[in-house]
Amino acid sequence: MATYFLFPPNFSHVFEGSFGECSTLAEQLTRQNPDLLLKIARVRVGELHAQIIFEVSADGIRQIHRVWYPIMRKLRRGAKECPFPI
Repeated sequence: MATYFLFPPNFSHVFEGSFGECSTLAEQLTRQNPDLLLKIARVRVGELHAQIIFEVSADGIRQIHRVWYPIMRKLRRGAKECPFPI
């Protein structure tokens, strides 16, 4: 099982959910703000770091080939403290 996170590069807001929920919210947010760049990261059970797998912008969703691993604890804390204003 995996958990997915949606966030901008500066971690100002974080959303935690399924891949479908993250991609749907990302598309909705980028339609409202075409200049917005968002990232989707995946965390598998037992892992301490998330792996960024997609970038989402007004141009669409694209897979990331350069791997970056944010700390899962930072994402979980952000999801609780700084959720996206929906």
